[in-house]
Amino acid sequence: MRCARNDKMAAVLMVTGIYLISAMSSDAAAIYTSIEEGKCSAAPGDVLAQYQVRGLDAEECHGYKGWRLFIVSTPERSWIDLRYGRQTWSTERVVVHENTYGHFPNIGGTAVEWGTTTRGVPSSIIFRIDAQGIGKEGIMDTNTSRYYAIKLNQDRPTFCGLAMTNEEARVLATGKCDKPLKKIMSDDKTSGN
Repeated sequence: MRCARNDKMAAVLMVTGIYLISAMSSDAAAIYTSIEEGKCSAAPGDVLAQYQVRGLDAEECHGYKGWRLFIVSTPERSWIDLRYGRQTWSTERVVVHENTYGHFPNIGGTAVEWGTTTRGVPSSIIFRIDAQGIGKEGIMDTNTSRYYAIKLNQDRPTFCGLAMTNEEARVLATGKCDKPLKKIMSDDKTSGN
């Protein structure tokens, strides 16, 4: 009977776009929310308008425990913005402008991983970015990807670094992260920092 209930719960979580996987080495858990195409919806009008004024498009995907997640895009690139309360922070700088491993970076994969404390409080987010790799003589010849680790705190999320694997990104997310994400919106008005 216990397995049947777990199967039903897993089905409910999968339908809502939220997945729960317990970390085997600790009491904390990893929560996965879908960013799969078709699982996200257009950002609400007031938020979308703030992106469109800058020539961007935005979709809202499932967030977790007060954190909202937006996939922001241009025709060539995409990245994640995070919103908590009335403040929004962008990963655009670290994904697009400071990218050293490939051209045309875009959201990869079908889910993001939310790291949590033992009390279930979101503590980090990990997502994958795919790009066209830079081969010999600067010619784009392969596709490559990296995992981005962001430590969450409600007053200022911080970038922890890039990793080749999700496991390496988890280690980064639990370490020292001292590069704040840029605040782009506050109180539904564009903000400079």
